[in-house]
Amino acid sequence: MTPVTLGDGALVGLLSGGVGSVVYAMVTIPLEFVKSRLGFGLQELEQLEETLVDPKIPEAVRQMVRALFEGGTFSIGILFIELLFFMITALIFATIGGVIGVALFQKNSPEELTRIG
Repeated sequence: MTPVTLGDGALVGLLSGGVGSVVYAMVTIPLEFVKSRLGFGLQELEQLEETLVDPKIPEAVRQMVRALFEGGTFSIGILFIELLFFMITALIFATIGGVIGVALFQKNSPEELTRIG
């Protein structure tokens, strides 16, 4: 049996992060749609509008934020950005977890143990 390498752990971690991201997206998209239809998030949207009135905020930033929330609380732009950031962080941390898992749980063969000791 060939020993598991750190590269194998990184690949398995990367794949698990990808699968986790897809599952997260498949659950999040319908939930966000339902939440917006039921009116969740309206209070936060009103608070955002009150904050955007501040004259210290540049007009370009105001327009960008309003464009992201144009369709009400359910915004495809915000959801896409959220899913993209989640996917990137999930892939990074799952890959690191795969490498750490291999480093911690890899069993050394008896030949390696006698060489070390």
